[in-house]
Amino acid sequence: MQVHESELRKIERVSQMLEILFSLAWVASVALPIVYIWLAATTPNSSGPSFFRVERRYQLQVDEDDLRAGRLTVRDKVAAGIGGTAVMGALALALWYAIRLMRQFKTHQVFTTASVELAKRAANAYLACLVVFAAVNWSAGIMAGGFRLGSGMVTQLVSLGLCWMFVWILQIGTTLYAENELTV
Repeated sequence: MQVHESELRKIERVSQMLEILFSLAWVASVALPIVYIWLAATTPNSSGPSFFRVERRYQLQVDEDDLRAGRLTVRDKVAAGIGGTAVMGALALALWYAIRLMRQFKTHQVFTTASVELAKRAANAYLACLVVFAAVNWSAGIMAGGFRLGSGMVTQLVSLGLCWMFVWILQIGTTLYAENELTV
């Protein structure tokens, strides 16, 4: 039993650190769309063709310099704002569930149905984030007159696979833990 206590303390420490990191990322995912909307509303608009077509941008990404220089049309700003807000919203939801899961782990509630449920919700929200991200970038590709699949998407799909692997391991562990409790 002492081995498990040592492992639980490790899980508690790592969960505390991850909770802080996920919380900071959550704040950023909520704040970034607000900052973008403010910048988009306070910077000049382009009257020329779409920024994404001119710059051959295949992802719906803009930065502060593009906004301040007036390179984006109103349509570009709206598309980037809606797309960015949708992606950040899905990410914020995934992070919220991850934060709650880390709080469960901090209190040594690792192999519980509540932890499994939170892990599933986080993985599903992350999947939604990736789907929205792909749809947003697909729309940027259409506006740019082409489409490219970035290597970042492959990395994100691997991350999603690892998330689901973690969920399944947590499910199996929860089942084994429950069975062990019944035999003692």
